[in-house]
Amino acid sequence: MAAVRRGKDGWLAVDAAGTMLGSGRFLVEARGRRAPNAPARESGPRTLAVGRLYLGPTGDMGGEAGGEVGSAAFSFADGWAWLAALPDGRRAVQLVIDGAESPARADLTAWYAATVASLPQAAGWIAGCAPMGEAEVRDATAIRRSPGVEADRLRIGDAAFAVDPLSGHGVYAAVAWAFAAAAAVNTLAADPAALPAVERFVEDRCAGLFAHAADAGKQFYRAEERWSGRPFWRRRAAWPPAPLPTADRGIRRRAVVVNDRIEERPVLVTPALPRGVLVIDGVELGPLLDSVASDRCLDGDLAQRCGRLLGQPPGRVAVALAWLANNGFLPGGTKPPSALTTTMKNANS
Repeated sequence: MAAVRRGKDGWLAVDAAGTMLGSGRFLVEARGRRAPNAPARESGPRTLAVGRLYLGPTGDMGGEAGGEVGSAAFSFADGWAWLAALPDGRRAVQLVIDGAESPARADLTAWYAATVASLPQAAGWIAGCAPMGEAEVRDATAIRRSPGVEADRLRIGDAAFAVDPLSGHGVYAAVAWAFAAAAAVNTLAADPAALPAVERFVEDRCAGLFAHAADAGKQFYRAEERWSGRPFWRRRAAWPPAPLPTADRGIRRRAVVVNDRIEERPVLVTPALPRGVLVIDGVELGPLLDSVASDRCLDGDLAQRCGRLLGQPPGRVAVALAWLANNGFLPGGTKPPSALTTTMKNANS
């Protein structure tokens, strides 16, 4: 496995013999759960994925599973299973279980075989197949670590946080992280002094994505009511705990992405949108709210007056004003004109 270390001019990747494989000025740590561990910020119930490959006939599945090559999932009392079949005849059965239920490594394959045999869906999936090697176990715990942002490095993807596989948010999180990483690298390359803002942005993005995926996973576990009393399902249906309600509302300075760079800008925060909103329909809300509060913008058509001040089309400004009105940010006594009222109704329909 390649190792990464700092050199005098940047980062070096070397193999086990010390031969240099490559170099670069910025390190994006994207080796997933295999990356060197960083301190854990929060984690869910310890979860393991135990799997094994099998080889069977190509084409259809045969046995109880029947049907075409593909994948499936099902729940059982002490976990859930993921099944896959490839055109070359390889089949996989992966059992996701609680860490406390894992047998000793020496007994893993025997335990796995007995468990699969006791589950009709899994046994049917590999009917007529021969095992390829022993069962293997991998950690599948939902965990959030420090993104480790420095002037020349950061952690992204599963290296920063890994979600419960049932949440189904792996691809979403990977794409979201890619956009965040690109903005972070662009910013630090152009302005190393922006490190504090980049660090806040990446930390907030990591925590937000992790919380979103964790809540999605919890809803899946709660939806399976047949095993709600079993330890595996009960623990995961209760994690993460419900966050304390927040009443934060107003203008706050937050690190946001603007033109592929991370900057601190005023955003409008509501209890439903704690990370804040920077723009609506291309109109930045902070300057718009300042314009609404000024005497210059309180006379005449609100959207047109503010649009002229901000250099924005009145139609877009009307949509942004509708958002401000709906979220209680328009000053008391400011009455939007009929054109804005119509826009507000359309925006809510």
